[in-house]
Amino acid sequence: MAVLTIEYRKQKWMPALPHKVLVNGQILGVMQQPTVNVEMPQGEYRVRIQSMIPFLSSERSMVVQEGVKNVLSFYDREQVWDLLFWIALVAEVVHCFVTLTPGWDIVYHVIDDGFFLAWLIYEWCIRKRYFKMEFWQSAKRLP
Repeated sequence: MAVLTIEYRKQKWMPALPHKVLVNGQILGVMQQPTVNVEMPQGEYRVRIQSMIPFLSSERSMVVQEGVKNVLSFYDREQVWDLLFWIALVAEVVHCFVTLTPGWDIVYHVIDDGFFLAWLIYEWCIRKRYFKMEFWQSAKRLP
């Protein structure tokens, strides 16, 4: 049996979230650790990594071989967008406790709502290629 190692490379400041792993359209399980090893027969597979939010995923075809180390690595594409989203979320919580003058309140809401709309449009546009996925095989033979 061949072994496929799946690695999630997350940012240090982001929480560890579970991901669904699907092989050829069949759910294999929920990945709750940063690295998992899957034993599978040698062959060609289509692997999908899906966020727990059902429409955010990425898919990749690969040929898994016996006797070599097969590694599928993935990470979030939008590190800057996530950081800006968390800043906007904190600003929204602070806004609940701080009262702005009417003029500044309108400016705040236009900027905050505009940013949120741009973030939603961006998320929708990349929903089928949400993760960056890399697949490689080591040349070194396994024992």
